[in-house]
Amino acid sequence: MRYYILSIFFLSIYYSYSQNTARWNSSKIYNEIEKLNFLGSALYVAAHPDDENTGLISYLANNEKAHTAYLSLTRGDGGQNLIGNELREDLGLIRSQELLEARKIDGGKQYFTRANDFGFSKNPTETLQIWDKQQVLYDITYLIRYLKPDVVITRFDYRTPGTTHGHHTSSALLMKEVFYESNSKKYFSEQLNKVSPWQAQNLYINISPFFYKTPKDFENAPKNNFLTVKTGNYYKNLGVSNSEIAAWSRSKHRSQGFGTLTKRGDFNEYLEPIATKLQPSKSIFDGIDTSWGRIKNSAKIQEKLNEIILAYDFNAPENSIKELINLYNLIEQIDDLYWKSIKLSDLKNIILHCAGFYSDFYTTQKTATPGEKIYLYTEIIAQNFNDVEIKNINYKPLNKILSKKIELKTNIEHKDVYEIDIPKSTRYTSPQWINNKATNGMYFYENDTWLETPDVIRDQVITYEVSILGKTFALESNIICKVNDPSIGEIKQNLNIIPEVSLSFDKKHIIKKDNVPFNIKLKVTGHNKLNNVVVKIEPNKDFDVYPKQHIVKNINKNQNIDLEFTVAPKVKGNFELKAKATINNIDYNQELTTIDYPHILNQIILKDTKSQLHVLNINTNPIKIGYVLGAGDEVWKGIQEMGYDLELINQKNLNYNNLNKYNCIILGIRAYNLVKELETNHIDLMKFVENGGTLISQYNTLSQLNFKEFAPYPINISSNRITDENAEVTFLDPSHSVLNFPNKIGKDDFQNWVQEQGLYYPDKWDLNFKPILKSKDPGADYESGALLIAKYGKGHYIYTGLSFFRQIPNGVTGAYKLLSNLIEIKEINESK
Repeated sequence: MRYYILSIFFLSIYYSYSQNTARWNSSKIYNEIEKLNFLGSALYVAAHPDDENTGLISYLANNEKAHTAYLSLTRGDGGQNLIGNELREDLGLIRSQELLEARKIDGGKQYFTRANDFGFSKNPTETLQIWDKQQVLYDITYLIRYLKPDVVITRFDYRTPGTTHGHHTSSALLMKEVFYESNSKKYFSEQLNKVSPWQAQNLYINISPFFYKTPKDFENAPKNNFLTVKTGNYYKNLGVSNSEIAAWSRSKHRSQGFGTLTKRGDFNEYLEPIATKLQPSKSIFDGIDTSWGRIKNSAKIQEKLNEIILAYDFNAPENSIKELINLYNLIEQIDDLYWKSIKLSDLKNIILHCAGFYSDFYTTQKTATPGEKIYLYTEIIAQNFNDVEIKNINYKPLNKILSKKIELKTNIEHKDVYEIDIPKSTRYTSPQWINNKATNGMYFYENDTWLETPDVIRDQVITYEVSILGKTFALESNIICKVNDPSIGEIKQNLNIIPEVSLSFDKKHIIKKDNVPFNIKLKVTGHNKLNNVVVKIEPNKDFDVYPKQHIVKNINKNQNIDLEFTVAPKVKGNFELKAKATINNIDYNQELTTIDYPHILNQIILKDTKSQLHVLNINTNPIKIGYVLGAGDEVWKGIQEMGYDLELINQKNLNYNNLNKYNCIILGIRAYNLVKELETNHIDLMKFVENGGTLISQYNTLSQLNFKEFAPYPINISSNRITDENAEVTFLDPSHSVLNFPNKIGKDDFQNWVQEQGLYYPDKWDLNFKPILKSKDPGADYESGALLIAKYGKGHYIYTGLSFFRQIPNGVTGAYKLLSNLIEIKEINESK
């Protein structure tokens, strides 16, 4: 516990913020003053959350003291999730927040383009057919012109397409094009009313070991043409190393399983110069003036800053406030708007921290609805300075002044409570990029300034002024939720604005084998006290609904009411059930999803309330199934929907005595990566198969696969995959029972899959395994490791990389039919 507390302390040193809620010690303040002396900026560019090199970003921000940013072209929607069931847009929101938290630690800023992470892509040609290339180029160009980096570093190599994820190579290709064009007034000229042309001076590729076949190849590779950057620096006045900061930052990527041990000691990063003003020898900024000399008429600024640094008293940072304000006044006079904005913002924060200034504007509730009255609590204090005045505390949505003047005395906290109205016109705080209709490859932004806003836009804002020694600084703070948890203490979260009522079906996908009427539950949640709520499932020509509507007389705030409807399908096919609630002639039709993990701030997502109804031609028989959950795994719900008797198996109950009651055991995705008990109970699992059971193992990844002898015969997992979800499938043995019983599988059953066909296919296997399918991506070789079946004793061991975890939650008919056939593999059905 001692080490954990120390880590949290050092992490807090590095938190950047907009609300003056993080705490800086004297050393941090001094570092930030020194940073005023460096006028250089760097942009690191890659494709996804977790692609960034946190060691290099931290080095640039804390050692070089550069204004540093990471541009992730996507929000990581297409990845997998190790901490929950969220996928696609929900996962993209989690990964976006993880990036924002990582930047708070390593000192960088975070940005995104509109590119949608549609899943793995084998080459940039495919990627740029799905992304709108011109839109992504537009976004990168806008951010280059907005951020004005002197130096750009790409994580990946544009010269090696096909050797890594297509998104990776595309990020480097697109950045290279923009690097050479962003200074042209003809290139996306429509941007020039908001940003001005800009030419970055140096372009590098961050050379990494994964560019080479083996670590030894990288170690032995000549590096004479690379710039070597030592990023293991120890920051004496903070008592931490750059590598430790980088590890803490990296470990924020929990949903991808990128927690890492802290490292110490020397460490080299290698940068290959692609375009530079000078052949760099010491720094990536070689050849670039990063002093105040790059700004006209800045001699007095440099002189004053040098005086402040020399006179700084670590025991009394408040003694620097007067001269820091004088420096602020000098910087206000320069003409360079870019550096003026950055340095004034940084200097404002320094002055406030020297004064020990702290403010909170909060409620005690996590959500509110438009039109609701809430109590706003304020806590304001100057812990280390006396001459501080607060003016014009303004509730921005209504432009309402709550307090005109407050005089603060040293270390005496001022508290107030105000009752404020949430405007009825307030938009909900669901992520703006999700609210608008997206394509498979792109999100939609309403305006270019959204590119400057990486986080969810929140309208509940307080503006106010802080006057110190007569100098007034304008500040802005989001209204937050702050509560006390008896077991944890103070917890700060977001305040989210939500609808008065939300709706959700108990099942997102309903699988039916016939047109027999069935019951479905609809949960109605009141987020305010409501009366006479009319709730209905919207009619459709393909099914009838009874009753036509429910009328809920009263709903209390935060109350859930379950309503039941009977749905009677008229024909077979795929249909969409939609629901709405009507209050005072206003319709509400959204489902609210809350994302709440301890390593990120709480988030909400609002989407249309709907459930997919699939009335299928599918055959099933009574089979008892045991299911071991994997990562972000909801396949088991679809299996239950097919009518199977399924039980979730506790990981501690994997011994044979608990297994032999099942006909089939299914291991969730990445189970061998995550469930240690599978190795411990391997003999029991194999005994289950040997005695006549079916064991189906869904895909596992190479990383974290410590137990490689998981199958009854040798099998080697690779990174091979089929990314084209509609790739044509060839049946290697059309007569095999899994293609015929209890459902006939045809090539049409592999159409309309989502995101990908399969992943992490084995590339080698024992002759006892029989491959069933083969398919290929355009221009690639055939893969036949998607579905392998081995007879073992009286039973069968099945390994499949087919992405059932994406298809089943999306109601893909062919996936349901094939999974049913695997569960009921004919020989097992006959013997048990």
